[in-house]
Amino acid sequence: MEGRTIPSAPSWVVGSTLGCALLVGCFDEARGSEVFFRAPGSIAVVEEAVPAATPSRCPLLAVSPDDGLVLAWTEEDAERPGHGELWYAPRVESGWGEPHRAASGGRFLVADDDAPGVVAGPEGRLYAHYRTLRNGLPLATDVRVVGSEDGGASWRPLLRLNRVLGRTGNAAATLVPAPDGWVEATWLEWPAEERDDDERQAVLRWARFHPQDGQREDGDLYEFPCPDCAPASARAPSGELLTVLRARRERRVRDVVLVRGGADDRAPPVVVAEDGWPGASCGGEGPALAVRGERVAVAWQAVGDDGRPRVRPS
Repeated sequence: MEGRTIPSAPSWVVGSTLGCALLVGCFDEARGSEVFFRAPGSIAVVEEAVPAATPSRCPLLAVSPDDGLVLAWTEEDAERPGHGELWYAPRVESGWGEPHRAASGGRFLVADDDAPGVVAGPEGRLYAHYRTLRNGLPLATDVRVVGSEDGGASWRPLLRLNRVLGRTGNAAATLVPAPDGWVEATWLEWPAEERDDDERQAVLRWARFHPQDGQREDGDLYEFPCPDCAPASARAPSGELLTVLRARRERRVRDVVLVRGGADDRAPPVVVAEDGWPGASCGGEGPALAVRGERVAVAWQAVGDDGRPRVRPS
């Protein structure tokens, strides 16, 4: 790991070095945000070091098909402005395993509100998604996917998810591998024409691709009034794809909605909860989604009665 400074103990300095606590909790003094976790019975919380260099940011935790954990994060090269790297490490018995780099580049976009990530598929396959800035077009981005079939020893480009190359913006994708080798993806895409923020529409896009033979299917799920946080997806026991995102109810009031299925079997969106998030933006990260057996859990940032942001489970 030449050129990377990895601290020997975790630090909670926001935007500087990653720390890890299982379960994870943090306090952001700059934003005044708190993360709470409540569950029946007692829970042991262990704080431990993560093999991330300094500086590092945008952590994202994923569960592999064998119930293992994969932690991904981004690092920036202080000597090369705009150069970003996507790193990850698997969970092992002794803590976190050796970190590996999945992607890097000079137009690599690092954004706190929709981090890139690494997900594990069947037979040791790994897939990573991230965004890159498009030359000459402010705020125009592409969503790229790379894959590894040897447990991360080598990576190769797979595809660019978004097909439109105009003045479009895209939120980070979510990838959901299937046992048959296919991978489903969802992401938000803003149309090329410029509109007032209160009138802007975004399309929840869906794609299904096969990394080995290059087959691909695309479709639009729904158009939402200005949902500006990344969606989250997971697979139900039935095999159905579930996607959650924060979308506008009216002007600047947002609720969390659930979309079931892909482009060919979608169901109308349903409101998970009338959250009523106010303001000109969605307030940071989009909702999180997890499935265990027949249980589906959704968590998202909300505003409490005292005006301070909190995380709400459903």
